[in-house]
Amino acid sequence: MLDVIENTMYKYIDTATTTTIEHTKWGVNDIVKLSVKLSVKLSVNQTKILKLIISNNYITIKEMAERIKISETAIQNNLSKLKIAGIIIRVGSDKSGYWKIVET
Repeated sequence: MLDVIENTMYKYIDTATTTTIEHTKWGVNDIVKLSVKLSVKLSVNQTKILKLIISNNYITIKEMAERIKISETAIQNNLSKLKIAGIIIRVGSDKSGYWKIVET
């Protein structure tokens, strides 16, 4: 399945390489553009999660759950979907790591 997503991502890339950008360069419009570029429809909660990551890339799952007002399990499920779609990655450990939004 990851191969299908990866191949889909490369269809929309102007260059042959992908680059990772810092979270501070992302805005709400960039999230929409990324989801269109990847042919991925983001849910309302996934969009909220991405906004939280943009504002604080060291945010924890517990903090996300409290701010969005959904369960930690729901946050984990949405993060998993975002990772599979290649939109975010986790850099470092669960405790001291941070989230990074990947630009393709």
